[in-house]
Amino acid sequence: MVDKNSPKLWFFTVIRTRGLHLLRPEKSWRPIVTVVVDDHQFHETILGCDGQNPNLKLPFALRSVNVDSRVNIQVFHRSQSKKKGKKRNLVATASLSLGDLLKIQGTDPKLEINLNATTRQQRGSSRGRTNTACVIAKLQPPTQSGILSRSNTYSDVADSMMDENLSNGELTETEVSSCQSRSESDRPWVDDFGGSAIGDFRIETLDIKGYWSDSHDAQSEEEKEPLLQHGAPRACFDDEETGESSTDMQKVRQTPTKDVAIISWIAASILPTYSEQMAPDPSVSVMECFVDRFSPYWDLRNARVDSDFEKVLSKLQAEWSFVGASLVALAGLDAAVFGFSSGSLFSVDSLARRAIALGSISSGIGIALDAWFLLAYSGANASKFRNMARDVYGTYMFFCISARMPALCMFASACALMVFLLCVSWSAWPTAVLVMSFLAGTIVSLQFIVYGVHCVVRSIFELGRAFLRVVAVVARKPPPDAIQKDTPSNGE
Repeated sequence: MVDKNSPKLWFFTVIRTRGLHLLRPEKSWRPIVTVVVDDHQFHETILGCDGQNPNLKLPFALRSVNVDSRVNIQVFHRSQSKKKGKKRNLVATASLSLGDLLKIQGTDPKLEINLNATTRQQRGSSRGRTNTACVIAKLQPPTQSGILSRSNTYSDVADSMMDENLSNGELTETEVSSCQSRSESDRPWVDDFGGSAIGDFRIETLDIKGYWSDSHDAQSEEEKEPLLQHGAPRACFDDEETGESSTDMQKVRQTPTKDVAIISWIAASILPTYSEQMAPDPSVSVMECFVDRFSPYWDLRNARVDSDFEKVLSKLQAEWSFVGASLVALAGLDAAVFGFSSGSLFSVDSLARRAIALGSISSGIGIALDAWFLLAYSGANASKFRNMARDVYGTYMFFCISARMPALCMFASACALMVFLLCVSWSAWPTAVLVMSFLAGTIVSLQFIVYGVHCVVRSIFELGRAFLRVVAVVARKPPPDAIQKDTPSNGE
């Protein structure tokens, strides 16, 4: 049973829905409302056909949340038939933060959350009409928390201080009534979230005592006081009242105050007390870089926990299963080619026979290796896979090379089958073989062709600009004979 007075829990209660009957063609259905907070807390309730929640006494307890936590509300429809595996249909959604919900609720006991319809199936009477579906709920923030208890802290401290001074005879009834009426009528430091935005509230802090460590030694009486102590606010408000109230305020300020202990919420340290010293990675050799280009060597080399090894093992098992099926298909094609007779429609030359022989060999070797890997690593867990993959040098390089051998055999068999088909097709239509091969090669290497053309065009433009600059310099320079003719005229 969840304690509703817990100081660290938020409570969210779905009361009823309104306007959902217009979003579905059924006359009566039971909405399913789900509440997901920060994608890690999931709550669900089933409402009645009239939209009422029969479980109002069981609110949703939201743990480890704050005003910035995101609340996603989804309403589903499920068919009332007796078929197994009935599918849910999303009808409407809403996404707000806890702070926005508190703003909407304000001082009301309930809040209305407007929903966005996601279904297009509507009843005939609701077509052409704006759907205003909403969920009526209740949000209860923590009763005592470091998030929403700041305004209550100041008011409670002031009230407790006044009660204590009144019991000791230090305050009169007139002074208490004036301060209470002022605090109840206008509290400028309370914002929409119930927090404290201290405006013209004057606080005089007293000495703050520090923390004490929880050790096994005997503690004194002073150390057994609360962890954090603050002084109570000594003044009520600034002197902005009338003359009658100013005298009362002066009396209140002249009254000696007493320290009131306030136990605030103390956050736990989020920094780890111990961290493993990670040694810097040694320099990676050229061979390791080459192996990592076509294998998961880097993932295995940097794996530290079991989940990292399980991820690599699952990828390799999926690859081996796919490669094994492909090799079986290629082996079947190679075996069918051997059935060609000498008097068949297409002639098979020596190159085609060698290609099909190479493809058959590659398929056979690949199938055998793939079967071995599936047999050896099919039931391995993370620790067993780590021990089996490590070679005699304590590395994973040789395992990564051998693990890709089935895929390499599949590639060799596919290339051999391509050569065989091209040789057979060459005898029937050489032009088609050349054109199709040229188009395929051009499309595969298109990026390099475009980059080469781009570099050539840019070089031509640069050469053209340089040539134009040289021509401009030469054109601006006067000829030598003109300079000689101008020299005597200048002397005369």
